[in-house]
Amino acid sequence: MAKIKVLHDKLFLVSLNINSWDGWKFDKKASSKVNDDFHANASASRVNKRLFPQEAIKPLIKVRNSARTFNYDQTSPFTDGLNGWRICGAGNVWNIVNNFRVYQESFYNERDEFIGRYLEFIKTAHSYLGDLFDSADYPETDPEILKARFGFSWRTMALPDPAEIANRKDLRNCLAENADEIISGMVADASAIAESAAHSLRHDSLRQIAETVAHMADRLDSYEVVPGKDGKDKTEKPFRDSLVGNIAELAKIVTANNATNDPVINKLADKMRKVLCKYEPETLRLNIEAREKTAEAAKKIIADSPELSAFFK
Repeated sequence: MAKIKVLHDKLFLVSLNINSWDGWKFDKKASSKVNDDFHANASASRVNKRLFPQEAIKPLIKVRNSARTFNYDQTSPFTDGLNGWRICGAGNVWNIVNNFRVYQESFYNERDEFIGRYLEFIKTAHSYLGDLFDSADYPETDPEILKARFGFSWRTMALPDPAEIANRKDLRNCLAENADEIISGMVADASAIAESAAHSLRHDSLRQIAETVAHMADRLDSYEVVPGKDGKDKTEKPFRDSLVGNIAELAKIVTANNATNDPVINKLADKMRKVLCKYEPETLRLNIEAREKTAEAAKKIIADSPELSAFFK
């Protein structure tokens, strides 16, 4: 394993916060009836009803889920005393922030569309919910108050610089006679956080590579075209174009997040781009030789890498 350097200026923390209202409401009366009808304990089940048809809120939820998926794909988990934050390399911060801005704009556009039709949804809710309808479930109609239920924001933060902490005169003055001991501990903690972040980011990048490359090998091996009963060829276990696209995208992500310039990750990313993305998805479907060569290349990438092989032991 490459030596992990303390590179506080090459590692960044990212936190994405999205508040949204899915339109679900607990119905105490319905819950009591269900439990009574089934002779169950009063707390045995809960009835949660959707106040609007799913289509009403679905576009907004789709944007929310897409943003969260993007965040998870581009960053790695980091819980070293900093819950809610994820880690990324400095080379990926601009890409992440720019995409967050796009998602944020889409999220608020969908929110405004939903709120603009809110009264319309209330009018149709009675026929949608039947006896589950309760006008008390819709107390607010003021658009500005409704907007407060939705929020999309993010924060980025650099890791603390051990040298800066050690040389802060104002901090030393505040701590007075205890300064040396406390600052020494803070410097050690800042260094430990950076090392832990670098290790977490590297480990998660390798895990993603291992899982994605292995998935490609499995899908290509499983793909088969067989004669159908109607005389037409039938595809067994097909794969999507994203099989290749995901490899290319992941190679881009792990390179941008490679804050320590780890040669192992650089080499793996290069192989993913040049070897596993050599053929277009349709070529892999139509050309058996190309498909078999790519599948074997994917297996070899894992077999030749102790770091990747370790995930399958």
